[in-house]
Amino acid sequence: MIAGQPYQIMPEMTPEQYAELKDDIKRRGVLQPIEYDTDGNIIDGHHRFQAFAELIEEGADLPMFDKTVRRFASEQEKIDYVIALNVKRRHITPEQRKELALKLRKPPFSYTIPRIAELLGKGVGTIWRDLDDVDEETKKELAELEHVASDGRPMPATYAPRVFIPSELTLRNAQTNAVAEAVAEARTDKLDELLEKWQVLPGQVWLIPSKTLEDRVHRLMCGSILSNDDAHALMYGAHAQLAVTSPPYNQGLDKFSASGMQRENERQHFTQRMSQAYEDSLPEDVYQQQQRDMMTRVARFSTPNASFFYNHKHRYRDKETISPYAWITHDTGWFVRQEIIWDRGSSITLNARMFIPAEERIYWLFKGDDFYFADTVEVKAWTNIWSIPARPESDVSAAFPNAIPERAIRACSERGDIVLEPYCGSGTTLVEAERHARLCYAMEINPKYVAAILQRCADMGLEPELQK
Repeated sequence: MIAGQPYQIMPEMTPEQYAELKDDIKRRGVLQPIEYDTDGNIIDGHHRFQAFAELIEEGADLPMFDKTVRRFASEQEKIDYVIALNVKRRHITPEQRKELALKLRKPPFSYTIPRIAELLGKGVGTIWRDLDDVDEETKKELAELEHVASDGRPMPATYAPRVFIPSELTLRNAQTNAVAEAVAEARTDKLDELLEKWQVLPGQVWLIPSKTLEDRVHRLMCGSILSNDDAHALMYGAHAQLAVTSPPYNQGLDKFSASGMQRENERQHFTQRMSQAYEDSLPEDVYQQQQRDMMTRVARFSTPNASFFYNHKHRYRDKETISPYAWITHDTGWFVRQEIIWDRGSSITLNARMFIPAEERIYWLFKGDDFYFADTVEVKAWTNIWSIPARPESDVSAAFPNAIPERAIRACSERGDIVLEPYCGSGTTLVEAERHARLCYAMEINPKYVAAILQRCADMGLEPELQK
Protein backbone atom coordinates (compact mmCIF):
# COMPACT_ATOMS: atom_id res chain seq x y z
CA MET A 1 0.00 0.00 0.00
CA ILE A 2 2.76 2.47 0.96
CA ALA A 3 6.13 1.98 -0.69
CA GLY A 4 9.33 3.95 -1.05
CA GLN A 5 8.70 6.25 1.93
CA PRO A 6 11.92 6.60 3.99
CA TYR A 7 10.14 7.14 7.30
CA GLN A 8 7.36 4.60 6.93
CA ILE A 9 8.91 2.58 9.72
CA MET A 10 5.78 1.25 11.38
CA PRO A 11 4.16 -1.92 10.00
CA GLU A 12 1.37 -1.55 7.48
CA MET A 13 -2.10 -1.28 8.92
CA THR A 14 -4.24 -4.35 8.54
CA PRO A 15 -6.87 -4.08 5.76
CA GLU A 16 -9.53 -3.68 8.46
CA GLN A 17 -7.63 -0.88 10.23
CA TYR A 18 -6.99 0.95 6.96
CA ALA A 19 -10.64 0.63 5.88
CA GLU A 20 -11.77 2.16 9.18
CA LEU A 21 -9.28 5.03 8.81
CA LYS A 22 -10.35 5.75 5.22
CA ASP A 23 -14.03 5.72 6.15
CA ASP A 24 -13.38 8.15 9.00
CA ILE A 25 -11.48 10.54 6.72
CA LYS A 26 -14.26 10.33 4.13
CA ARG A 27 -16.81 11.42 6.75
CA ARG A 28 -14.80 13.96 8.76
CA GLY A 29 -11.65 14.78 6.81
CA VAL A 30 -8.08 14.50 8.11
CA LEU A 31 -8.37 15.64 11.70
CA GLN A 32 -4.73 15.28 12.73
CA PRO A 33 -2.01 17.23 10.89
CA ILE A 34 0.38 15.29 8.66
CA GLU A 35 3.94 15.96 9.76
CA TYR A 36 6.90 16.60 7.44
CA ASP A 37 10.59 17.17 7.97
CA THR A 38 12.38 20.17 6.49
CA ASP A 39 13.26 18.12 3.38
CA GLY A 40 9.61 17.51 2.55
CA ASN A 41 9.50 13.85 3.67
CA ILE A 42 6.42 12.65 5.53
CA ILE A 43 7.51 11.59 9.00
CA ASP A 44 4.06 10.95 10.46
CA GLY A 45 0.74 10.37 8.70
CA HIS A 46 1.62 8.04 5.82
CA HIS A 47 -1.64 6.14 6.02
CA ARG A 48 -3.68 9.33 6.41
CA PHE A 49 -2.00 10.81 3.35
CA GLN A 50 -2.56 7.64 1.34
CA ALA A 51 -6.25 7.43 2.30
CA PHE A 52 -6.75 11.16 1.55
CA ALA A 53 -5.13 10.81 -1.88
CA GLU A 54 -7.24 7.77 -2.75
CA LEU A 55 -10.46 9.51 -1.71
CA ILE A 56 -9.66 12.62 -3.79
CA GLU A 57 -8.92 10.36 -6.76
CA GLU A 58 -12.28 8.69 -6.18
CA GLY A 59 -14.04 12.07 -6.34
CA ALA A 60 -14.50 12.88 -2.66
CA ASP A 61 -14.84 16.57 -1.77
CA LEU A 62 -12.47 16.96 1.19
CA PRO A 63 -10.80 20.03 2.73
CA MET A 64 -7.01 20.12 2.49
CA PHE A 65 -5.32 18.57 5.53
CA ASP A 66 -3.23 20.60 7.96
CA LYS A 67 0.53 20.29 7.61
CA THR A 68 3.23 20.54 10.29
CA VAL A 69 6.96 20.86 9.58
CA ARG A 70 9.34 19.67 12.28
CA ARG A 71 13.07 20.16 12.69
CA PHE A 72 15.25 17.43 14.20
CA ALA A 73 18.79 17.58 15.52
CA SER A 74 19.71 14.25 13.98
CA GLU A 75 18.41 11.38 11.89
CA GLN A 76 18.37 9.25 15.05
CA GLU A 77 16.11 11.71 16.84
CA LYS A 78 13.74 11.73 13.87
CA ILE A 79 13.42 7.95 13.79
CA ASP A 80 12.91 7.69 17.55
CA TYR A 81 10.19 10.34 17.32
CA VAL A 82 8.35 8.51 14.55
CA ILE A 83 8.33 5.23 16.43
CA ALA A 84 7.44 6.68 19.84
CA LEU A 85 4.61 8.78 18.43
CA ASN A 86 3.02 5.88 16.58
CA VAL A 87 3.38 3.38 19.40
CA LYS A 88 1.59 5.73 21.80
CA ARG A 89 -1.26 6.40 19.38
CA ARG A 90 -1.72 3.13 17.60
CA HIS A 91 -2.48 -0.37 18.81
CA ILE A 92 -0.31 -2.83 16.92
CA THR A 93 -0.97 -6.54 16.83
CA PRO A 94 1.61 -9.04 18.14
CA GLU A 95 2.49 -9.90 14.53
CA GLN A 96 3.00 -6.23 13.66
CA ARG A 97 5.12 -5.81 16.78
CA LYS A 98 7.32 -8.74 15.75
CA GLU A 99 7.65 -7.30 12.24
CA LEU A 100 8.69 -3.93 13.65
CA ALA A 101 11.14 -5.48 16.14
CA LEU A 102 12.80 -7.40 13.30
CA LYS A 103 13.03 -4.27 11.18
CA LEU A 104 14.60 -2.26 13.99
CA ARG A 105 17.09 -5.02 14.86
CA LYS A 106 18.45 -5.18 11.31
CA PRO A 107 20.47 -2.56 9.40
CA PRO A 108 20.16 0.31 8.76
CA PHE A 109 18.71 0.68 12.29
CA SER A 110 20.64 -2.05 14.16
CA TYR A 111 18.92 -1.17 17.44
CA THR A 112 19.82 -3.16 20.54
CA ILE A 113 17.07 -5.25 22.11
CA PRO A 114 16.66 -2.99 25.20
CA ARG A 115 16.22 0.03 22.90
CA ILE A 116 13.59 -1.78 20.87
CA ALA A 117 11.78 -2.78 24.05
CA GLU A 118 11.80 0.79 25.32
CA LEU A 119 10.57 2.27 22.05
CA LEU A 120 7.77 -0.26 21.73
CA GLY A 121 6.75 0.04 25.36
CA LYS A 122 7.21 -3.67 26.02
CA GLY A 123 9.37 -5.77 28.30
CA VAL A 124 12.75 -6.94 27.09
CA GLY A 125 11.56 -10.53 27.53
CA THR A 126 8.68 -9.88 25.11
CA ILE A 127 11.05 -8.65 22.43
CA TRP A 128 13.36 -11.65 22.98
CA ARG A 129 10.42 -13.95 22.42
CA ASP A 130 9.38 -12.03 19.30
CA LEU A 131 12.87 -12.34 17.80
CA ASP A 132 13.08 -16.00 18.75
CA ASP A 133 9.79 -16.79 17.00
CA VAL A 134 11.28 -16.64 13.50
CA ASP A 135 12.61 -19.11 10.94
CA GLU A 136 16.12 -20.54 11.24
CA GLU A 137 17.56 -18.37 8.46
CA THR A 138 16.39 -15.20 10.24
CA LYS A 139 17.72 -16.49 13.57
CA LYS A 140 21.13 -16.95 11.99
CA GLU A 141 21.00 -13.44 10.56
CA LEU A 142 20.04 -11.99 13.94
CA ALA A 143 22.82 -13.88 15.71
CA GLU A 144 25.36 -12.24 13.44
CA LEU A 145 23.97 -8.81 14.30
CA GLU A 146 25.27 -9.01 17.90
CA HIS A 147 28.51 -7.61 16.57
CA VAL A 148 26.95 -4.68 14.69
CA ALA A 149 27.19 -1.32 16.41
CA SER A 150 23.74 -0.14 17.36
CA ASP A 151 24.06 3.10 15.38
CA GLY A 152 25.53 1.34 12.34
CA ARG A 153 29.10 2.55 12.77
CA PRO A 154 31.88 0.17 11.60
CA MET A 155 33.26 -0.59 15.04
CA PRO A 156 33.11 -3.41 17.62
CA ALA A 157 29.74 -3.77 19.31
CA THR A 158 30.45 -1.47 22.21
CA TYR A 159 27.97 1.31 21.50
CA ALA A 160 24.29 1.59 22.34
CA PRO A 161 23.11 5.22 22.19
CA ARG A 162 20.45 6.13 24.71
CA VAL A 163 16.84 6.36 23.60
CA PHE A 164 15.11 9.66 24.23
CA ILE A 165 11.36 9.12 23.95
CA PRO A 166 9.69 12.55 23.91
CA SER A 167 7.35 11.90 26.82
CA GLU A 168 10.24 10.63 28.97
CA LEU A 169 12.81 13.27 28.10
CA THR A 170 12.46 15.15 31.38
CA LEU A 171 12.57 11.97 33.44
CA ARG A 172 15.62 10.59 31.67
CA ASN A 173 17.58 13.81 32.01
CA ALA A 174 16.77 14.10 35.71
CA GLN A 175 18.89 12.46 38.35
CA THR A 176 16.59 10.35 40.48
CA ASN A 177 17.07 9.44 44.10
CA ALA A 178 15.75 6.19 45.48
CA VAL A 179 12.25 5.42 44.26
CA ALA A 180 11.89 2.08 46.03
CA GLU A 181 12.58 2.13 49.75
CA ALA A 182 12.64 -1.57 50.62
CA VAL A 183 16.17 -2.93 51.00
CA ALA A 184 16.30 -6.63 51.82
CA GLU A 185 19.46 -8.14 53.24
CA ALA A 186 20.91 -11.25 51.63
CA ARG A 187 20.19 -14.44 53.58
CA THR A 188 23.74 -15.72 53.26
CA ASP A 189 23.38 -17.71 56.46
CA LYS A 190 20.95 -20.04 54.66
CA LEU A 191 22.75 -20.69 51.38
CA ASP A 192 22.09 -24.42 51.25
CA GLU A 193 18.38 -23.97 51.98
CA LEU A 194 18.06 -21.27 49.32
CA LEU A 195 19.84 -23.38 46.73
CA GLU A 196 17.37 -26.18 47.43
CA LYS A 197 14.47 -23.75 47.07
CA TRP A 198 15.53 -22.05 43.83
CA GLN A 199 17.27 -25.03 42.19
CA VAL A 200 19.92 -22.82 40.61
CA LEU A 201 22.21 -24.46 38.06
CA PRO A 202 25.22 -23.11 36.13
CA GLY A 203 24.18 -21.59 32.81
CA GLN A 204 20.76 -20.42 33.96
CA VAL A 205 19.59 -16.87 33.24
CA TRP A 206 16.96 -15.41 35.54
CA LEU A 207 14.70 -12.50 34.59
CA ILE A 208 13.66 -10.22 37.46
CA PRO A 209 10.89 -7.75 36.56
CA SER A 210 11.58 -4.28 37.89
CA LYS A 211 9.03 -2.33 39.91
CA THR A 212 10.72 1.01 39.33
CA LEU A 213 10.92 0.60 35.53
CA GLU A 214 7.65 -0.70 34.16
CA ASP A 215 7.93 -3.63 31.71
CA ARG A 216 11.72 -3.81 32.14
CA VAL A 217 13.70 -6.67 33.66
CA HIS A 218 16.98 -7.20 35.47
CA ARG A 219 19.04 -10.15 34.20
CA LEU A 220 20.95 -12.48 36.53
CA MET A 221 23.10 -15.33 35.23
CA CYS A 222 24.79 -18.19 37.04
CA GLY A 223 28.01 -18.17 35.07
CA SER A 224 31.40 -16.55 34.57
CA ILE A 225 32.11 -13.17 33.03
CA LEU A 226 35.36 -14.75 31.82
CA SER A 227 33.36 -16.99 29.47
CA ASN A 228 32.54 -15.32 26.17
CA ASP A 229 29.42 -17.47 25.77
CA ASP A 230 28.21 -16.61 29.27
CA ALA A 231 28.82 -12.90 28.71
CA HIS A 232 26.81 -12.95 25.49
CA ALA A 233 24.01 -14.92 27.16
CA LEU A 234 23.84 -12.36 29.98
CA MET A 235 23.98 -9.21 27.85
CA TYR A 236 21.96 -10.52 24.87
CA GLY A 237 23.08 -7.72 22.57
CA ALA A 238 22.73 -4.95 25.18
CA HIS A 239 25.45 -2.58 26.36
CA ALA A 240 25.93 -1.11 29.81
CA GLN A 241 26.27 2.56 30.65
CA LEU A 242 27.92 1.70 33.95
CA ALA A 243 29.74 -1.24 35.53
CA VAL A 244 30.24 -1.66 39.28
CA THR A 245 31.99 -4.53 41.03
CA SER A 246 34.13 -5.73 43.89
CA PRO A 247 35.85 -8.97 42.81
CA PRO A 248 37.41 -11.66 44.99
CA TYR A 249 40.77 -10.25 46.02
CA ASN A 250 42.84 -13.45 45.74
CA GLN A 251 43.71 -13.22 49.39
CA GLY A 252 43.50 -16.93 50.02
CA LEU A 253 40.44 -16.37 52.19
CA ASP A 254 39.45 -19.99 51.81
CA LYS A 255 42.65 -20.88 53.71
CA PHE A 256 42.56 -18.15 56.35
CA SER A 257 42.49 -18.99 60.04
CA ALA A 258 41.46 -16.62 62.79
CA SER A 259 44.16 -14.60 64.49
CA GLY A 260 45.17 -15.17 68.10
CA MET A 261 44.63 -11.42 68.55
CA GLN A 262 40.89 -12.05 68.47
CA ARG A 263 38.64 -13.15 71.28
CA GLU A 264 37.02 -16.59 71.06
CA ASN A 265 33.61 -15.30 69.92
CA GLU A 266 35.31 -13.10 67.30
CA ARG A 267 37.32 -16.07 66.02
CA GLN A 268 34.15 -18.13 65.64
CA HIS A 269 32.39 -15.36 63.74
CA PHE A 270 35.49 -14.78 61.60
CA THR A 271 35.72 -18.48 60.74
CA GLN A 272 32.04 -18.53 59.81
CA ARG A 273 32.44 -15.55 57.50
CA MET A 274 35.52 -16.98 55.84
CA SER A 275 33.78 -20.31 55.27
CA GLN A 276 31.51 -18.49 52.81
CA ALA A 277 34.46 -17.07 50.87
CA TYR A 278 35.33 -17.89 47.31
CA GLU A 279 38.17 -20.32 46.79
CA ASP A 280 40.48 -17.56 45.68
CA SER A 281 43.95 -18.97 46.31
CA LEU A 282 45.11 -18.53 42.71
CA PRO A 283 48.67 -18.09 41.48
CA GLU A 284 49.19 -14.34 41.34
CA ASP A 285 49.86 -14.21 37.58
CA VAL A 286 46.68 -16.22 36.89
CA TYR A 287 44.59 -13.90 39.06
CA GLN A 288 45.95 -10.75 37.46
CA GLN A 289 45.30 -12.09 33.96
CA GLN A 290 41.74 -13.00 34.97
CA GLN A 291 41.17 -9.43 36.10
CA ARG A 292 42.52 -8.07 32.80
CA ASP A 293 40.26 -10.45 30.88
CA MET A 294 37.29 -9.41 32.98
CA MET A 295 37.94 -5.72 32.37
CA THR A 296 38.31 -6.29 28.65
CA ARG A 297 35.03 -8.21 28.58
CA VAL A 298 33.23 -5.46 30.52
CA ALA A 299 34.58 -2.86 28.08
CA ARG A 300 33.31 -4.98 25.19
CA PHE A 301 29.76 -4.78 26.54
CA SER A 302 29.80 -1.10 27.57
CA THR A 303 28.95 2.09 25.71
CA PRO A 304 31.80 4.45 24.64
CA ASN A 305 30.86 6.95 27.36
CA ALA A 306 30.54 4.30 30.08
CA SER A 307 32.22 4.32 33.48
CA PHE A 308 33.44 1.39 35.56
CA PHE A 309 33.74 1.63 39.37
CA TYR A 310 36.18 -1.10 40.38
CA ASN A 311 36.70 -1.77 44.09
CA HIS A 312 39.94 -3.52 45.05
CA LYS A 313 42.33 -3.24 47.96
CA HIS A 314 46.12 -3.32 47.98
CA ARG A 315 47.46 -6.73 48.95
CA TYR A 316 50.68 -7.83 50.59
CA ARG A 317 52.69 -10.78 49.25
CA ASP A 318 56.26 -11.73 50.02
CA LYS A 319 56.96 -8.42 51.76
CA GLU A 320 55.71 -6.39 48.80
CA THR A 321 52.57 -4.37 48.17
CA ILE A 322 50.56 -5.42 45.11
CA SER A 323 48.51 -2.58 43.70
CA PRO A 324 45.62 -3.09 41.23
CA TYR A 325 47.55 -0.79 38.91
CA ALA A 326 49.48 -3.95 38.05
CA TRP A 327 46.54 -5.03 35.87
CA ILE A 328 44.50 -1.86 35.32
CA THR A 329 46.09 -1.07 31.96
CA HIS A 330 44.97 0.77 28.84
CA ASP A 331 45.06 -2.55 26.97
CA THR A 332 41.85 -3.51 28.77
CA GLY A 333 40.00 -0.59 27.18
CA TRP A 334 39.85 1.52 30.36
CA PHE A 335 41.63 4.64 31.62
CA VAL A 336 41.76 5.75 35.26
CA ARG A 337 39.74 8.90 35.77
CA GLN A 338 40.14 9.01 39.54
CA GLU A 339 41.28 6.92 42.48
CA ILE A 340 38.76 7.02 45.30
CA ILE A 341 39.75 6.13 48.84
CA TRP A 342 37.12 4.06 50.60
CA ASP A 343 37.51 4.80 54.32
CA ARG A 344 35.79 1.68 55.65
CA GLY A 345 36.78 2.11 59.27
CA SER A 346 37.66 -1.55 59.85
CA SER A 347 39.53 -4.46 58.37
CA ILE A 348 39.80 -8.23 58.62
CA THR A 349 43.60 -7.93 58.32
CA LEU A 350 44.32 -8.32 62.01
CA ASN A 351 47.11 -10.89 61.94
CA ALA A 352 49.60 -8.95 59.82
CA ARG A 353 52.64 -7.22 61.35
CA MET A 354 51.54 -3.74 60.30
CA PHE A 355 49.11 -0.97 61.17
CA ILE A 356 45.56 -2.12 60.54
CA PRO A 357 44.49 -1.16 56.99
CA ALA A 358 41.22 0.75 57.25
CA GLU A 359 40.81 1.71 53.59
CA GLU A 360 40.33 0.22 50.17
CA ARG A 361 40.45 1.71 46.69
CA ILE A 362 37.69 2.36 44.21
CA TYR A 363 39.00 3.07 40.71
CA TRP A 364 36.76 5.19 38.55
CA LEU A 365 37.56 4.00 35.05
CA PHE A 366 36.36 5.48 31.77
CA LYS A 367 36.73 4.73 28.05
CA GLY A 368 36.77 8.16 26.43
CA ASP A 369 36.55 11.88 27.10
CA ASP A 370 32.79 11.97 26.61
CA PHE A 371 32.07 9.92 29.75
CA TYR A 372 28.79 10.73 31.50
CA PHE A 373 28.88 12.48 34.87
CA ALA A 374 25.80 13.79 36.67
CA ASP A 375 25.53 17.55 36.71
CA THR A 376 24.07 17.89 40.18
CA VAL A 377 25.23 19.90 43.16
CA GLU A 378 25.09 16.91 45.50
CA VAL A 379 27.21 14.61 43.33
CA LYS A 380 29.78 17.30 42.60
CA ALA A 381 30.10 17.96 46.34
CA TRP A 382 31.38 14.43 47.03
CA THR A 383 35.12 14.23 47.64
CA ASN A 384 37.38 11.39 46.53
CA ILE A 385 37.37 10.03 50.10
CA TRP A 386 34.23 8.02 50.74
CA SER A 387 33.69 7.37 54.45
CA ILE A 388 31.35 4.40 54.29
CA PRO A 389 31.22 1.88 57.13
CA ALA A 390 31.90 -1.74 56.28
CA ARG A 391 29.29 -4.36 57.10
CA PRO A 392 30.87 -6.50 59.85
CA GLU A 393 27.46 -7.92 60.73
CA SER A 394 27.25 -9.68 57.39
CA ASP A 395 28.01 -13.35 56.95
CA VAL A 396 29.63 -12.63 53.60
CA SER A 397 33.41 -12.71 53.66
CA ALA A 398 33.79 -9.31 51.98
CA ALA A 399 30.46 -7.54 52.22
CA PHE A 400 29.92 -4.70 49.73
CA PRO A 401 28.16 -1.67 51.33
CA ASN A 402 25.07 -0.47 49.47
CA ALA A 403 26.37 3.09 49.45
CA ILE A 404 29.21 2.30 47.04
CA PRO A 405 27.11 1.13 44.07
CA GLU A 406 24.51 3.75 45.01
CA ARG A 407 27.01 6.58 44.58
CA ALA A 408 28.35 5.15 41.33
CA ILE A 409 24.83 4.75 39.95
CA ARG A 410 23.77 8.27 40.85
CA ALA A 411 26.98 9.83 39.55
CA CYS A 412 27.48 8.05 36.23
CA SER A 413 24.14 6.75 34.96
CA GLU A 414 20.62 7.93 34.26
CA ARG A 415 17.16 6.49 34.79
CA GLY A 416 16.68 3.37 32.67
CA ASP A 417 20.40 2.75 32.02
CA ILE A 418 21.94 -0.71 32.30
CA VAL A 419 24.43 -1.38 35.11
CA LEU A 420 26.71 -4.39 34.58
CA GLU A 421 27.89 -6.30 37.67
CA PRO A 422 30.42 -9.01 36.71
CA TYR A 423 30.87 -10.38 40.27
CA CYS A 424 27.43 -9.98 41.80
CA GLY A 425 28.08 -11.72 45.13
CA SER A 426 25.01 -11.27 47.30
CA GLY A 427 23.30 -8.85 44.89
CA THR A 428 23.97 -5.43 46.40
CA THR A 429 24.50 -3.69 43.05
CA LEU A 430 21.30 -5.21 41.70
CA VAL A 431 19.38 -3.98 44.75
CA GLU A 432 20.65 -0.44 44.30
CA ALA A 433 19.95 -0.49 40.56
CA GLU A 434 16.34 -1.41 41.33
CA ARG A 435 16.00 1.28 43.99
CA HIS A 436 17.31 3.96 41.63
CA ALA A 437 15.35 2.94 38.53
CA ARG A 438 18.24 1.36 36.63
CA LEU A 439 18.53 -2.17 35.26
CA CYS A 440 21.22 -4.53 36.50
CA TYR A 441 22.70 -7.24 34.30
CA ALA A 442 24.50 -9.36 36.86
CA MET A 443 26.84 -12.36 36.68
CA GLU A 444 27.55 -14.67 39.62
CA ILE A 445 29.42 -17.96 39.32
CA ASN A 446 28.33 -19.56 42.61
CA PRO A 447 24.83 -21.13 42.40
CA LYS A 448 24.34 -20.68 46.16
CA TYR A 449 24.87 -16.94 45.90
CA VAL A 450 22.60 -16.74 42.86
CA ALA A 451 19.93 -18.37 45.02
CA ALA A 452 20.60 -15.81 47.76
CA ILE A 453 20.20 -12.98 45.23
CA LEU A 454 16.92 -14.44 43.96
CA GLN A 455 15.60 -14.66 47.51
CA ARG A 456 16.76 -11.12 48.24
CA CYS A 457 14.80 -9.92 45.21
CA ALA A 458 11.76 -11.92 46.27
CA ASP A 459 11.98 -10.34 49.73
CA MET A 460 11.76 -6.96 47.99
CA GLY A 461 8.54 -7.94 46.28
CA LEU A 462 10.15 -8.79 42.93
CA GLU A 463 9.29 -12.04 41.19
CA PRO A 464 12.30 -13.80 39.58
CA GLU A 465 11.52 -16.04 36.62
CA LEU A 466 13.84 -18.55 34.97
CA GLN A 467 14.40 -17.69 31.32
CA LYS A 468 13.15 -20.54 29.18
